[in-house]
Amino acid sequence: MRHSLRGARFNAVPGALSTKLSIPRDSPMILSLRSVTFFTGLLIACLPAAGQVRLEFSQKNEAVFRAAVARYDSGFTREALVGFDRCITEFPAGQRVTAAYVMKGKALYRLGENLDAAKTLKAFLSRYPVSSYVPDAQLTLGLIYAKIERPEEAMEILLAAARALKPSSPPLLTRRIEAAMDSTVDARLGPAPLRRFLTQAVTPAERSYLWLKIAQREASAGNI
Repeated sequence: MRHSLRGARFNAVPGALSTKLSIPRDSPMILSLRSVTFFTGLLIACLPAAGQVRLEFSQKNEAVFRAAVARYDSGFTREALVGFDRCITEFPAGQRVTAAYVMKGKALYRLGENLDAAKTLKAFLSRYPVSSYVPDAQLTLGLIYAKIERPEEAMEILLAAARALKPSSPPLLTRRIEAAMDSTVDARLGPAPLRRFLTQAVTPAERSYLWLKIAQREASAGNI
């Protein structure tokens, strides 16, 4: 304490005590505070931005993922599923973990394992909410809900998928989401639930789409 208190000046002010503490620049306290500030700044700099996950490149991860995709594309879905699982369990911080989650969900959906597929896709959406694969995952999840006869939940997720699309999103993905929305509405939703979705619409394009579908459904029911 000898260094920290040397040179301290106490000035009395009526009704209060004002304290000015002068500490030499080479004081252990100053050096300690500087170290804490430096390492705190270094730690913050190393943290990923909010909502983002820092991933690491692995050549082996890339090879496992590419092999799994090749099996999936060739129709060997069960074998592909094993590869996607490996990407998730063996390379949890690997550069292909987000894509592996989505492809695992698609593989399970293709195999008819809807519950496990939904769990996988929900886990992905919870862990990686800002991933560029979010609309793709939501599309598959919406298809699952439509398949198990839960059309309103399916439509809610498909609308979220449409909102999550970016200008850089593949045009094919945009068309597939639109087609899934159309088939869900045309086969399973009447004007009443569509009007409920209209009250929650976010964009003018979304509102226009829902008004069009409401008009079509009313016309098909002979109400126009």
